[in-house]
Amino acid sequence: MRVNEVQVIGTHNSSKQETTPAEQAEYDRLIATPGDYDQYLAYRHPALTDQLGRQGVRALELDLWPDPQGGLYAEPLVRRNLGLGPQPEGEWRAGEDDLLTPDDVRVPGLTLEQSVLQRGWPSLRSARGQVAFLMDNDPGPIRIAYTLGRPNLEARAIFTNSRPGLQDAAFIKRNEPGGANTAQIQKLVGRGYLVRTRSDVPLATVRGGSTARRDAAFASGAQLVSTDLQEAGMSAGHGADFVARFPDG
Repeated sequence: MRVNEVQVIGTHNSSKQETTPAEQAEYDRLIATPGDYDQYLAYRHPALTDQLGRQGVRALELDLWPDPQGGLYAEPLVRRNLGLGPQPEGEWRAGEDDLLTPDDVRVPGLTLEQSVLQRGWPSLRSARGQVAFLMDNDPGPIRIAYTLGRPNLEARAIFTNSRPGLQDAAFIKRNEPGGANTAQIQKLVGRGYLVRTRSDVPLATVRGGSTARRDAAFASGAQLVSTDLQEAGMSAGHGADFVARFPDG
């Protein structure tokens, strides 16, 4: 069995933490949109170790922002305005030997795309214990800059979100799994691409009371199904019982 032949649950905004009522009110004041926090951001995830362990999550989404001098994001504006001090720091590291990179997938003489479509991804056995970094970019300036001079992601650590027909196309993001997209994702998966989709959008999916998007995400066959509600009970605070877990657990 290969890396792209399993479907797993991942989390969206995996380091998202709930804030205090005072912080929520200050956030709404700063963006001048009362109720925005409650509508879009009133959810949280446990520690990454709990997600990977107890919850069985196998994909994380972490936002990266440039901070060459360090400390730029240590004290968010909301906390600074309220005199709460710096944000508590977390720590997570991966060494080079722990990474599954494009060079590990690409076959000599073939583009990265040709490699995954013709030769396939590495086996689960050979990739056990490794981490693959996937860039949640839209194919545009960021992808162009990252692939400049390295069209097959040579010596790069991250797989870019690309499009079929491009040399770096191994990972493809299709966040909307419903409607005609279900069949499109199934086709991409069948060809050999690694695909990420989303089973829910905070918090409209939960409050809408529908599981259609989640069910479409599962049916699409996308290997990475991203959610904000990966465990029973996480939606209870919103008067719902929505959970994104496979029927067999």
